[in-house]
Amino acid sequence: MLRVLSRIAGKLLSEGPVATTRWARFHLCERSRERQLGVNTAAFAPGADRQNNECEQYEPTCYRCIEQALDELEIDPERDVFLDYGCGKGRAMTVAATYPFRKAIGVELADELAAAARENLERSAGHHRCREVTVEVTDATTYRVPAEVSGIHLFNPFSGSVLEAVVQQIHRSWKTHPRPLTILYKTPGNYPDPFAACDWLKLHAEVPLDRCRWDHMRLFVYRSVADESRSAERIAPDV
Repeated sequence: MLRVLSRIAGKLLSEGPVATTRWARFHLCERSRERQLGVNTAAFAPGADRQNNECEQYEPTCYRCIEQALDELEIDPERDVFLDYGCGKGRAMTVAATYPFRKAIGVELADELAAAARENLERSAGHHRCREVTVEVTDATTYRVPAEVSGIHLFNPFSGSVLEAVVQQIHRSWKTHPRPLTILYKTPGNYPDPFAACDWLKLHAEVPLDRCRWDHMRLFVYRSVADESRSAERIAPDV
């Protein structure tokens, strides 16, 4: 408690009452969601997943931002499968599991973060509407995106050649099995957007993140061109 009061006092002095009130409201909302779901995803984990300098360290995205992103999806409980790259401690996964996906998959390189994600998913199981949730410990650059995946979420997990390889893996999956596919990509405003150059994707929306803790973050919603040329046809799940 003293630590929190000290931080509030410091912010009042350095940033003033308006910014401090906004900061306090944000953190109260975040903690409330953690308690509601029964999870612990808030703490940073410096270095846990930095196998190279193109993998960002674990830092949870805002609950409200996750919900804003997921609300861009039209979910069919019988068919839609969600994939979260760099799932960390599972915050986006625990929120996605409260939506009626048929399945949700988390991809994570660091064993300790994947273990935390699985534990948080177990804790929040009473809130799940998703039929199946799983976390895979694997290298995203070589991970073969299942043909059943219809929605992909990336909260700035990688950069450089790692991100380029991930984009190629996603494209390979779509090219092999053309289908409606939505990509939710959240990135700092000064970072390049590799999806913008993909001729098999179309920018559907740039969503204002009105309750994000970072003012410079942007959420881009891309949809595969299959969305324009095909109706609601979907492929069968992998067996």
